[in-house]
Amino acid sequence: MSQKQSSIASSLSFNSKKSCLCCALQNGFRILNVEGFTKRFKRVFIGKGVRIMSLLGNSNIIAVVKLGFSKKVSLWDDYQSKMIVEMDFDSSVTAVRLFLDKIVVVSMNKITILSFRDLHRIAEIPTANNSTGLLATREGNRDNLELLIFPGKISGHIAILEYQKKTVKYEWVAFDQPIGVGSLNFTGNLFAIANQDGTSIRVFHVRSGICLCKFKRGKQKATIFDLTFSPDSKLLVVTSSRGSIHVFKLPPDLNDRTVKKTNKKGIKFGKFGTKMIRSVMKCPLQNTTKSISEFIKNKFHIFTLDGWHYTFSISQELNTITQDGEPTRFLKEK
Repeated sequence: MSQKQSSIASSLSFNSKKSCLCCALQNGFRILNVEGFTKRFKRVFIGKGVRIMSLLGNSNIIAVVKLGFSKKVSLWDDYQSKMIVEMDFDSSVTAVRLFLDKIVVVSMNKITILSFRDLHRIAEIPTANNSTGLLATREGNRDNLELLIFPGKISGHIAILEYQKKTVKYEWVAFDQPIGVGSLNFTGNLFAIANQDGTSIRVFHVRSGICLCKFKRGKQKATIFDLTFSPDSKLLVVTSSRGSIHVFKLPPDLNDRTVKKTNKKGIKFGKFGTKMIRSVMKCPLQNTTKSISEFIKNKFHIFTLDGWHYTFSISQELNTITQDGEPTRFLKEK
């Protein structure tokens, strides 16, 4: 096992509880506790790397897509230390999510929903090209699947599925070009989506599909790595391949009651639906490697595929963002 294989990730993800950081590696996988960033466990698969992984809550069940087997999803039971299920799909898998009752598999042009109990394929929903694996989900009170947001059938569209109704509720036009990454806020009523060029971000109200505000990241094209809402939904933080962090302030009155009242009048949501808002804070980031990010204990954290962890503080006045010391390694052999 080489140092490189265990210190560079194929992909990174959080579990649904945001309590674990999951690292798919070229020689297996590693799971870290977000609390204190301690190692929970790691597994090495000789000659078999992992491209994508997903942890079920805080359990022992992990979905993996191995390197070189892009159309196959396997379930690993860490108590038994073995693969217990393998599922084949028609095209390359780009994302997987595990819920207590369901498994959701994203492939290039399809969303597949399976029963966790018997692996019965409950639904297959066609989508536009989804090579980035765009899928935002919300859990119910019992860790069951409640809401999915994913690309619609037409490029630039977003589809909403409330699972209990088992049908796509509606689609809305996000952009007139292919879409990039997207993210739900903590309460699940706001959804942010970037265009493929990485120049523009829009925030929609989930139930109504109304565009509440538009943010401009910059004129130059970029790959948006992540969109992260603060826990109180006052801020939206954008990380990208341009080596900078952009922080946007959301209008203070974005709530369901205001949107419902506005929608009833049949007009757009005030000035925020049409006005392009620029970032209020910006911070350079030397590392341009692909990354994921999250707010943890009032700090903003970035984790890069090459194993670096950056921490940032945002002032109480919400007008400055600063890096806290030097970055640290979270992927390394001891």
